[in-house]
Amino acid sequence: MEFWSSLGFFIAGGLIGAIVTFFLTRKYFEKQLKENPPINEKMVRAMFM
Repeated sequence: MEFWSSLGFFIAGGLIGAIVTFFLTRKYFEKQLKENPPINEKMVRAMFM
């Protein structure tokens, strides 16, 4: 019984960690995109003129 409870806690901890990491990473990525938007055609033309 001890093995199964340990396995359950290990899997639950892994899932919780994965979910928290996913949301924190998504928030950080959205913040970076807001501060540094992707380069578009207009920006490329401005760089070469």
